Amino acid sequence: ETALINELEFKELESESVQEEISWTIPIASENTQACPRYLGRIISDVDPTAVTPGWLVRRLEGCGLRSIDPIVDVTNYVMLELGQPLHAFDLRNVRDGIVVRDAKQGEKLTLLDGTEIEFTPGTLLITDGETPLAMAGVMGGELSGIQEDTTNVFLECAFFSPDAIIGTPREYGLQTDASMRFERGVDSEIQANAIDYATRLMLEIVGGKAGPVSSFESKEDLPSRSTIKLRKARLDALIGEPICDSRVEQIFERLGFEISSHDDHWLVKTPSFRFDLTIEEDLVEEVIRVHGYNAIGASHLKTALSFDIDLARTSESSIQRQKISQLGYFEVINYSFIEKEINDKFVPEVGAPHIENPIASQFESMRKTLVPGLIASAKYNLARQQASVRLFEYGKCFSIVDNEIKQFDRLAGIVIGDREPENWTHQQQKLDFFDVKGDVEQLLSLLASDITFERAKLAYLHPGQAAKVIANDRAIGHFGKLHPEFSMALEVPEATYVFELDAEPYKQLTSSAAEYVAPFPYVRRDLAVLINTDTSVQELNAAIREFMQDLLANLIVFDLYEGTNIEANKRSIGLGLVLQDQQKTLTDDVVSQRINALVEHLNKELNVTLR
Repeated sequence: ETALINELEFKELESESVQEEISWTIPIASENTQACPRYLGRIISDVDPTAVTPGWLVRRLEGCGLRSIDPIVDVTNYVMLELGQPLHAFDLRNVRDGIVVRDAKQGEKLTLLDGTEIEFTPGTLLITDGETPLAMAGVMGGELSGIQEDTTNVFLECAFFSPDAIIGTPREYGLQTDASMRFERGVDSEIQANAIDYATRLMLEIVGGKAGPVSSFESKEDLPSRSTIKLRKARLDALIGEPICDSRVEQIFERLGFEISSHDDHWLVKTPSFRFDLTIEEDLVEEVIRVHGYNAIGASHLKTALSFDIDLARTSESSIQRQKISQLGYFEVINYSFIEKEINDKFVPEVGAPHIENPIASQFESMRKTLVPGLIASAKYNLARQQASVRLFEYGKCFSIVDNEIKQFDRLAGIVIGDREPENWTHQQQKLDFFDVKGDVEQLLSLLASDITFERAKLAYLHPGQAAKVIANDRAIGHFGKLHPEFSMALEVPEATYVFELDAEPYKQLTSSAAEYVAPFPYVRRDLAVLINTDTSVQELNAAIREFMQDLLANLIVFDLYEGTNIEANKRSIGLGLVLQDQQKTLTDDVVSQRINALVEHLNKELNVTLR
């Protein structure tokens, strides 16, 4: 990079072949060719165990933050720093039966160079002698296979491990080494032969000995291939903002070590093996501009045309819902989309959820099937900080597995705990109840132009006697109610905790509200006290009244409910307030009386309702 930026000549490391003085070799094999497609090894015999690391090498290692350990280990570390290729040296006494790269088996253990004993999980890539683990591939060697004070014969390895095979392994075992850091990020897939020769020459100079031939295993089909990327000249100019002459671009690519062929409207660029990070056209544009210089690009004003989109005038369905529920006194929270699997399945046991392979923590291993657990956690956080009352909501996605396919849904959920109103001298404090959350849900449902009804619901996490299902146009779109006592106790929240959750799909057809005609004619109110059967719900009664009086009914109020003395055992009294208005003219008493009488007859016929 220094030579590139300053346009200096870069002197490549000279590759010299090593004279082979012995014929010793050991067999090498890989049982996982995708994880280890190339493995090179060489025996160096008769090294001097009393040799010391020369001062120049010690100083260079210390300058890079590494301490000197042993001449042989120091050489492998130095080559790793200079070429970016980790190497490892084994005592030949422990690998004379050969090298086999394979995945760990259940129960296998190894004591590492730092003295730590670990038990491998199946799938961890190992260097073995066929049976016994010698090293954790790409991370750290074993204690017994390492260089000892009396080591005279060395087996030097140099391998290419796929980043996918090493990534995550150091974190799983609580290890982080210079080698693992490089293998996780990727190393040059074509440098191994040069690296092992370079390390061999340094060892022969420092500790003496005789070098043998290089033994190797290679699976060419599993090795990375060099990328050839097409870079369009027009695309380069468009992304940079101004044209750069072709000769300058080609000079940059050549100095980067790329192979380039020029065509009328594009270049074909073949990247070197050490630039495996370059895969798409935009990667090449970035290379050009960083070498050419960001400051060399002139400033210009943005020129573009903006077309009007009618959709921009509409308010999104999530904004409409958020605004409405915020007006009801709720505060929005944003929780993680993944939660603990046990809690997830306890709340919604009837369907599965996507599992996260590498969660950032054990409690984040499952994608949420409902927003409620996250809201409960947020409510607990607020209650623990002396908030007597909590009203929270969240708009977000939930996930489930249906017919072996991952589905995601937008949901709106809320939680309420505590007092109905702030403390005030004019009235006594009252706790929130089921009908408070029902009223809030009805306010949210008022945004929909749908027929809304409620039915008893049975959900795992809701109280069986205080749970309702929301029905819109004969389809269940949500539910609300009191948290089940078992859940409130287990999650350590107040017993009177109420939640709701609604499907956001019905709101996606909403657009900005249009002004409605407001009739200038006066309202007329008529109150009725009727007797209905106890098995007839007030919801059924209201629905029948709204259907019959829809042309005049402006509002319907239930102001009284009575059961007891002077009422038959299977009856109850309902007090109704009907607010009537004609949109075209003033209502007269005769018209109102006629319609009320007709309504009473209709209710008697349909629901066996009588006036009290």
